[in-house]
This record gives sequence, structure tokens and C-alpha cells, in this order.
Amino acid sequence: MTDIVLAFVLDLIFGDPPFRLHPVRIIGTFIKYVENIVYPMRFSELLKGIFLLTVTALPAFFVPYFILRLLSPYPMLYHAANIIIIYFCLSLKDLRDETIRVYQSLKDNNIETARDRLAMIVGRDTENMDEKEIVRAAVETVAENIVDGFISPLFYIFLFGAPGGLAFKAVSTLDSMVGYKNKRYMYFGRPSAIADDILNFIPARLSLLLIPVASLFVGMNSMRAFRIGMRDRLKNPSPNSGHGEACFAGAMDVQLGGLNYYAGTPSMKPIIGDKGHELQGRYIIKAVNLAYATGVVTLIIFCGVSYLYAGTWW
Repeated sequence: MTDIVLAFVLDLIFGDPPFRLHPVRIIGTFIKYVENIVYPMRFSELLKGIFLLTVTALPAFFVPYFILRLLSPYPMLYHAANIIIIYFCLSLKDLRDETIRVYQSLKDNNIETARDRLAMIVGRDTENMDEKEIVRAAVETVAENIVDGFISPLFYIFLFGAPGGLAFKAVSTLDSMVGYKNKRYMYFGRPSAIADDILNFIPARLSLLLIPVASLFVGMNSMRAFRIGMRDRLKNPSPNSGHGEACFAGAMDVQLGGLNYYAGTPSMKPIIGDKGHELQGRYIIKAVNLAYATGVVTLIIFCGVSYLYAGTWW
């Protein structure tokens, strides 16, 4: 557990390192390489998708597993490698930094820059968004990413160690690259999308408790976060992404969802939460604060459960 706590502190201080040999960036490059080879082949799209999932996720688990096994006779090297791998799996500070840049642009009344910065962290079209739509998109991004960007990898790190966290990141990266319901990826990307849904299933439901508890520490309404979370969590077509979003909407007493555009195509997202407060720039800061509180609460609770199970902090 000490390694996990130290990796968490590294993420809070330094964020995601930008160098090219970052394991998740290597995984992304590998996915694109395999896709370009496999996709043109003339056999089932579904089988090609299963192959892509297999050759990406299994090495993501076993490469760090064997590295740590080789280093196990050397405690200092083992713990250093373990901390670094776990650190690579966490991205709480980056989520904060990217979102705060959007807020700062709005604060400076520079809506064009806010749109450009938002476009770097969302998949929807941002060119014609007004301030309220920008705020909504930023808050929704924070709410969705607190599960698959932090709670889920931490969950698998506690269960299976650093290799489990990196394997989860591999599946999550696959989903972000090929898990789309369009002509190219409808079947080819389906295995990755299903695997991502399965892996996020338990962490998403844990967020129904973790986010309301965290809201207590940032002056938000815990009971409303839980109530709206339970009420609206399944409105989203995704089986998991609506959980965190509904809890955030309840905690902040705002309404999320509405009309989005993707590559010029309109898509109506379900309305989540009650119309309590109008979305303003400061709600981006509130969402970031809630995400950080959720990260700390998640780490503490997971450490506590692990201690009760294993009987040691080490």
C-alpha cells in the first residue's frame, strides 16, 4: 500500500509525464500499429477485434508482472519500479490541469481559447459552444473521468498490483481508440468496448458511495449526490458513465446532459440531475475539487479495506 500512496503523491505533484516512452503512449502506438495491419485482413471484424484486445491487454499485464518478478530479489529496485508503474496508471492531476485551463480561458473572457482547450479533452464538437455549454462539457468530462481515470485503475491496482492497473489502462485506451459505434468500429471495436464496460462495472457502482462521501469534505450535498446518483445513474446509454455524472450533478445541484454534436451530427444526451443552479464557470472549479476529494477518499477507503484484509500497510 505504501507504493500506491507514494505513486498517488507523485501524480498529485507531477501529473502525467509527457515523454514518449510513457507506457500508455506506447500502448496507444501499438494499438494503431496492430489495427493498421489487422483491419484490412479478410476475416470477421469481431474476431479481428478480439485479436486486437488480446494482443494489447495480455502484454500490458504480463510485461510489468515479469519485470517486477525479476526485480523482486532487489527490494529497492522492485519498489521503485512498482511505484513508477502505478504512477503511470493514475491521471488525477492531468484531469485537473486540462480542465482548469478551460476555466481560466472563460475567466479571461476568451471563449475561443476555451473552446480550443475543451476540444483537447472531449470528443464532441466545440466550435459553436456558448459559455454554459463549455462549462457543462467540462463538468461532465471530470465526472465521467473520475471513474475510468482514477477509481477503476486504483481498484485493479489494489486487486492485482501494478500489472492489473496497466492492463486496465490498456483496455481503457483501446476503448477510447476503437470503441465507437460507427461503420469502421461497430464490430471491430466491440470486444474492446465490452471489455471496458465489464472492467468499469464495479468501480462505477462504488462511485455511488465514494463521490457522496467525498462531497462532505468540499461543502457539497452528500445525500443529494447519493439520491440523484441512484435515480439517474442508468439514464445514460453507457452502463457505467452515468454513475459518476449523476453523483456530481446531485452534489453540485446542477443539471447535466442535453444536445451535443459529434462530427456535425446532433446527439441528445439524457438530462441528469435537477435544475437547481445555473451552470457558471465556478462549477468547473467545484467539479475539480470534488474529483480531488473523491481521489483522496477512494485511496483512504481502499487502503483501509486492504489493511483489514491483509493486516499490513506494506
